[in-house]
Amino acid sequence: MLVFIYSDSLEELEWKDAMKLYIAADKYQILSLKTRCSELLRRSSDLSNSIVLLLLANKHHDEDLKRSVQFGLELNREMFFLFL
Repeated sequence: MLVFIYSDSLEELEWKDAMKLYIAADKYQILSLKTRCSELLRRSSDLSNSIVLLLLANKHHDEDLKRSVQFGLELNREMFFLFL
């Protein structure tokens, strides 16, 4: 988080690290970092992590992330139910 604050850049993050950083950014109200992490999470969204992302988006009041994941689920509705 400090690297982002001082340099306004994010190194390539693993999905779990991006999620942790997203939570911290929300907690400390660093909106630009939260937005960047949200974008990264959206790009890496798939059937295996969609429920986790929906819960995360709901908990942190991120309507853009929620809509994006829901859209992906709608597109892959049949695959989602096979995945369960």
